Amino acid sequence: MIDRRLDPWPYEPWMLDNGAYAQATKQARELGFRNVDELLAAGLGPKLTYEYDTWYEQLIEAGDLGWDRQPSIVVLPDRVGDGQRSLATSLEWYHRFWEDFQDNVEDAEVDGVEYDPENDPLSETLFYVAVQPGIEPTDLEQVCPHCGSWDNFPIYLHFHGILLGGSSRWKVAHAARWKRWCGERHLALHYARAGTPAKARFARSVGADSIDSAFPLWTMERFEQFVDAIENEPRQTELLAA
Repeated sequence: MIDRRLDPWPYEPWMLDNGAYAQATKQARELGFRNVDELLAAGLGPKLTYEYDTWYEQLIEAGDLGWDRQPSIVVLPDRVGDGQRSLATSLEWYHRFWEDFQDNVEDAEVDGVEYDPENDPLSETLFYVAVQPGIEPTDLEQVCPHCGSWDNFPIYLHFHGILLGGSSRWKVAHAARWKRWCGERHLALHYARAGTPAKARFARSVGADSIDSAFPLWTMERFEQFVDAIENEPRQTELLAA
C-alpha cells in the first residue's frame, strides 16, 4: 500500500511502502522522461525531492489497526538511485520513529495511563531498508552513526530485511550478491518492482523472499500469467529478458 486507505483483512500479509518511487515517477514524467530508469541514467536521481509525512502518518495509523492487521513489511523512506543519501535518509527516519515511540511511552506514564510498550503492535514493526546503486553491503556493516560508536552496533542489525531498489538493470546485476549477503545475516530480501512475469521469475530464481508488482492486478489473464511465473521454474531466455 502506498497512498490508499489502510484497510487490510485480518492476518492479511501486506507491505507499507514509503511512496518514494511513485514520487520519483511523477517527477521523471514532469521532466520529460518516460520512466525513472531514464531519469537515473541521465544522472538526475540526486535532484529528486520527497515528502514522507504522509507515510509517517500511515505508520502511526497502522499501530491502531490491532495485532491481526499489522504490516508484514514497512519500507523506510529512501531516495531513488541516490546511494549514500538514501541510506542516511532511511536511518534518520528509523531513529525518529523510535524516539517518538519512546516519547509516547513516557508521556503515557506521566499522564497516568497504563501503557505496556511490549504489547504495542508497532513495537514489532518489521522495518526494511532500501538499497540503491552506490550502497554496498559493507556500508550496512558500519557502526550506526545514530547509535554512537561506543556500542559498536552495525546498521544492518536494525532491520528485518532489505528492499532491492535501483534500476532494473542494476537489480539484475546485483540481486544474487545481495541475496547471499542477506542469507548470511538472516535478513529477508524484497525485490522491488518485479513488474513483469519475467522479472518475477528472475526474482524467484535468485531466492527473493518477496516482491511487489502491479502486473497481476489489471486482468484475470495477467493474474494467471503471474501465478505461473511464480510457481514454475524460469527458462534461461526469460532470465536474460528480465
